[in-house]
Amino acid sequence: KKKNRKQDKVSKDLMFEFILFVVKKERKKWIKWLKRRDKKDKKEIVIKFEGLSKEDFKVWLLGQKRWKNDLTKENISVIYDVIDLFVDYYSSDDSMAYMEEDERRELKLVPSSKSSNCLIVKKVIKNALVAMIAISEYDNKEWENLPNVKEKDIKHFRELFKDELNYEFVCNKEPKMDKQDVQAFLSKLIYKYKLYKNSCNYDALIMIISGHGDKQDVLITSDGQKISVESIWSYFSYGIINSLKDHPKIFFIDIPRGERHPQTRGKPVHDGDNFLMVWSTIKGYTLGDLSLFSENIKHTIVSNYKRASLCQMLKEARMQLKENPDDSYCCLEIKDTTDYDIFFQRKPEELRK
Repeated sequence: KKKNRKQDKVSKDLMFEFILFVVKKERKKWIKWLKRRDKKDKKEIVIKFEGLSKEDFKVWLLGQKRWKNDLTKENISVIYDVIDLFVDYYSSDDSMAYMEEDERRELKLVPSSKSSNCLIVKKVIKNALVAMIAISEYDNKEWENLPNVKEKDIKHFRELFKDELNYEFVCNKEPKMDKQDVQAFLSKLIYKYKLYKNSCNYDALIMIISGHGDKQDVLITSDGQKISVESIWSYFSYGIINSLKDHPKIFFIDIPRGERHPQTRGKPVHDGDNFLMVWSTIKGYTLGDLSLFSENIKHTIVSNYKRASLCQMLKEARMQLKENPDDSYCCLEIKDTTDYDIFFQRKPEELRK
């Protein structure tokens, strides 16, 4: 019996090696096919790939008369995988794992970096926990209600992170939150999603804060009290949530930071490591209830996340805001203590609960 088991194991190993050989050979064949396409064809393939679902893209590809002698239903899956690697190379480390050195050389793919003088590690986010604190109603007459926070901001960020990227998205259900509500929300978030041990294997935390604020970089709660942004991010610092110490913590902060209005358009471990903070305006300035921030962030990331890093997308978002007639209310400020490029990748449906 032992002899038979050994023979079975050898047979399975040989079969696996044979299958692997065939797959690699077939993949290389289609890499060469893709390389032979002219720039116009490649551009069209990329546009269709990014704009269509997987099945619709395959139907489109098979329907192209210019390639009818090359493409069949039998080989379309392999071709799709090769195109997927080609399109997503700059936004996924996984593509490297499936490509041989000569395959990468064949497609002339060169890793990107923030600087030509150093190699920057890329981190692809596939399973983020996204939490949003959105305060739109206030008891204190000093602070007017913010209907766009409830009607637009939550919608924009939910469409981006839940609908488009398929990440876990949680937001406060009530439009009012006093200081204790915010603290309870953060504590429950840590407990419910098992962040102390990161049992759900989240690879990033994304926190969105929307409401009134002031020049002290604080969130004004519905009862008129203040809670500092620093105290919010400290809930997830290395000293508190050790399980997230090597994962990015990304903050989108959409609150005023003062009262001034712009006149024109215009290896030690530290608690603050691995935080990326994105403010909708610079310190000292206020902003209107225009939802420009959430709309701009959603549009820019949905349009570019398959091929660009978060750093690149935030620069694009900043440029887009400058072209908006109401852009005087927004001027993105970014504080980044990460040392890697961040990429978003849609979470596969089969991994959702």
